[in-house]
Amino acid sequence: MLHLTIKADFKEYMKLMYWLIYRKTAMQLVTFMGLGMVIMAVLAYSGIVVLEGYNNSLPQFVLGMGIAFVFPATLYYTFKKGFYRPNGLHQTINYEFTYEGVKVHSDLSSYEEDYNPTYVVEEFNYWFVIFSGKTALYFIPKKDLGSHTDEFISLMEKSGMRLKLK
Repeated sequence: MLHLTIKADFKEYMKLMYWLIYRKTAMQLVTFMGLGMVIMAVLAYSGIVVLEGYNNSLPQFVLGMGIAFVFPATLYYTFKKGFYRPNGLHQTINYEFTYEGVKVHSDLSSYEEDYNPTYVVEEFNYWFVIFSGKTALYFIPKKDLGSHTDEFISLMEKSGMRLKLK
């Protein structure tokens, strides 16, 4: 059994969330495509680049701005709202990890969940993330684990979860 008390840092949380979104090649390509659309629209509008049969660069510019800038800004505000919501990560969270499951206690909520063999524990630079479903995650900052990192990894291995460690 492992007891952890966690107080998440907003900046580190944002880095992790953007990493989780933009680590996929498809998201990176879509973002670069949006930037390319903005650049081409500006060049076409200014007359530097002339594309035959291409008279109106405004739709391309608007779509490119949406992909390259509005989408990341929307993600930022969504993540910020989730972090600071009443039962969000900004409060102190107590985890109790056992071989069977995890108990989570915070100021406003308390729940218990058994592990599923499809759970995946993934290690990142500053976090361990337990994926307990397509949208459900447990975030454990490495700095809060301290000397218990090996104990945590051993506990996750023995509980039957898949590990993706560095």
